[in-house]
Amino acid sequence: MHRSSLPWPRRVAFVLLGLVVFGSASVVASCSGPSVDADTPLDEPSVVPDDLAARAPEDASIPALVVDLAGEPVFDPTLVAPMMPAQLQILDLLYDGLTTWDAEAATWRQALATEVTESPDGTTWTFTLADDAAFSDGTPLTAVDVKRSLEAATADRAGLPALRLDLVDEIVVVDGQHVAIVLEHPDQNLPVVLSSPLFGVTPAGDLDGRVGSGPYVFRDASHLEPITDQTLPEIVLAALDADVAFAAPDSTGDRSSSVLVEVHFALNTRSPKLSDRSVRGLVQRAIRQDAFIEVFGGAAVPIDTLDPAGVTCAPSCSGEVQATTAELPELFVDYVIDDTGREAELAALVAQQLRFAGITASARPHTLEEFVDLVSAGGHEVYRTGWVGLAAEADGMLEPYLSGSADNVSGYSDDAFDELVRTARASGRAADYRSATEVLEADAVVIPLVRLTRQLVVSEGLNGVSLRPDGTFDVAGLVRR
Repeated sequence: MHRSSLPWPRRVAFVLLGLVVFGSASVVASCSGPSVDADTPLDEPSVVPDDLAARAPEDASIPALVVDLAGEPVFDPTLVAPMMPAQLQILDLLYDGLTTWDAEAATWRQALATEVTESPDGTTWTFTLADDAAFSDGTPLTAVDVKRSLEAATADRAGLPALRLDLVDEIVVVDGQHVAIVLEHPDQNLPVVLSSPLFGVTPAGDLDGRVGSGPYVFRDASHLEPITDQTLPEIVLAALDADVAFAAPDSTGDRSSSVLVEVHFALNTRSPKLSDRSVRGLVQRAIRQDAFIEVFGGAAVPIDTLDPAGVTCAPSCSGEVQATTAELPELFVDYVIDDTGREAELAALVAQQLRFAGITASARPHTLEEFVDLVSAGGHEVYRTGWVGLAAEADGMLEPYLSGSADNVSGYSDDAFDELVRTARASGRAADYRSATEVLEADAVVIPLVRLTRQLVVSEGLNGVSLRPDGTFDVAGLVRR
């Protein structure tokens, strides 16, 4: 399961189409009477169906939860859209992974794995399963199931799960209770990445939700029920009204939100127009975040790593910035035409800001096929990219800029940056990742713009929701009032 050698265009197509717009349908709502503090202004109006409470059994002693399907329920992790929190939430209820993300503690913790050990060189992680680990139908759950599930989840080499586990070189079944994951290079993020519901352990055969490794099973077309823990609420699957905005008071009255996506623009350093860092710096300084926040509305917040007021020189560059806008040729902001028109709007906004700064620029539309060919030939210039928040780790945003990376469509190559990423992977420290990010931004290759968040509505009877970066939450962690 080593890094894929797929050509750049397939990977770029995935990154381009999968990052900006997430579904507007709701994620989760409690069914015992939704309420939001009237004194707390919402970013957008909250529209919750009046019949929400009626969708749960009337005699339920524990308040049920209503999970918006945002479409038909999907029980196979390989078919789930990573950008759909409702689909991920159902996966999280049905299947447990080796680890899970504790949103309140902001760290990973053990799930199916009762023990996690790392080799001295950081390249081999061994996960120990409980002696009595089993699926909901009583079938023993072994290391063979773990290996099969992870390999199935990453079989699509251009898919996001495979990209997030691209450092995995081999999965080894040590014995029935132990599975070892061997990495090409040390990476402290492995347990964090494995906490995504996309890497839950599934049973062999058809996946219909009626057998799982998590706390719930699929009972019928509209219900999930807890297997043994009767303190867990019943889950009611429903299709809520579209365009529902979410806000969730937690136990202190604050709203809960999670990071789903970061929207960036990047510059192709292989283009003769953008090979000079000083030129890229002029482009970077021309971009302002506020306008992009307005495009996305209340779900968007600025990424605090962007400092448009000035750019410092990375350790690898030298000399003063000599270029002026008058010396620049026309720049193209390349985008793929999509049904929503959002890509065109973003590209036009970038081009407008560049022109306002005195840089001749225009948005250049492409079909997906045309864009793939353009990237293959290295002819793209300014293009949109970003990061999907499958897990709370920073590696996903930096990996596409590593020298020699299969995801590197910017052509960026810097020894200092590569070494800082290797150091960060080995240490797992946020400060080390920050150092790598600072080099990348100082070289004006990537321009982070906005972070999109998901918020949640809960009822008076349930509180204490802590959302994970992918928009899911731990049902067992809910506080009942």
